[in-house]
Amino acid sequence: MTLPTAVWAALGLDAAAVEARARFLAGYANLLLPRFTPDQLMGLLPDISAVQGRQAVLKVVRDGEVSTEDLRRRLSEQSAGGGRPPWVRPAEVADAWRECAIARLLLNPVTGKRALLRAADSYLRLGLPFGDFLGVSATGARGSIAPAAEELRSLLTGSPATPVPDVETHFDRQLAVQAPAQQVALLLTAVADLNEVFDGDELRALLADAPQIRGPAPVGATGTALADWWTAGRALARLATDGAAPRLTLVRFISETAFAHRRLLRTAQLDEFHWRRARAPVELVDLYLAGLVAITVRTLRRAGLPPLQLAEDFAGLPSLAQVSVIVGIQLAEQDGPPDWRRTYGPMRPRPSDRTGDGRRRADTRTEQ
Repeated sequence: MTLPTAVWAALGLDAAAVEARARFLAGYANLLLPRFTPDQLMGLLPDISAVQGRQAVLKVVRDGEVSTEDLRRRLSEQSAGGGRPPWVRPAEVADAWRECAIARLLLNPVTGKRALLRAADSYLRLGLPFGDFLGVSATGARGSIAPAAEELRSLLTGSPATPVPDVETHFDRQLAVQAPAQQVALLLTAVADLNEVFDGDELRALLADAPQIRGPAPVGATGTALADWWTAGRALARLATDGAAPRLTLVRFISETAFAHRRLLRTAQLDEFHWRRARAPVELVDLYLAGLVAITVRTLRRAGLPPLQLAEDFAGLPSLAQVSVIVGIQLAEQDGPPDWRRTYGPMRPRPSDRTGDGRRRADTRTEQ
């Protein structure tokens, strides 16, 4: 069990139910969807309003069509302008891996991290900075820090220059970073290690003058204001150099957010039927909070500063409020792999991978 006994008892969940949910979500993420929907198949039929009798035979082929490939081509042409947008299935896969990771992080940090990295890769394929944040949180890998810092600098200065993602994505990254949640993900990635960033002092100054310091938009499972996340990010940017003051700011923010998450969990527990089956509509782990904790732990370790201690820094947290904090500390216990996208993520997508059928590559491992 990943969590201490007292925390698991406060959750009041059946471990078998949590694991069953994780297996279901992993299976859904790996699901091979049919190429065409029933509605699209019905579109092959002629007008049946004039058909008489129950034994009528309907002709689905047209003159000149001699093979199933002809039918497939017509279906593709008919569905090209309709149906679901091509990003929907990849987004479903990303969310499924994220929820799978949340479940497994409660049970086993190794399999939980593995699912989290699957989610990270899926969000990156969509074009969302949240993918970089999950990858840095889970592994401590520094390859995405400098590009994130330059992207953040561009966002704050209004410069159009944005790093080009290393894979073709479904969303325009410049548009994606306009969302407050993605700005928080970008911020926490960029300040994860300012030793990797060119002119870190300038970036710190830009953060202090950014309009986000007054942003009211809710972010994360708890709906914490963008402004509060920005304050935490600024403290993280100063943690390695300024020591005690930013550490106190981070401990206070982590505690307040953990208490807010506890209130959500307690409310969800009132619905005992869904809660005990791990079906409650609440995130059992706040990944933004857990990720912040993991990055904070690694920053303190690199700077040779005293680590976060659950019993000392968070002594006032009730057991149920400790869930995301403990997960974050455990994420930081072991770094790597630095090349996690090669290990856990698909390779560069082919053009056909963006058609929305969600087919897995033959060379991509199936996660169970």
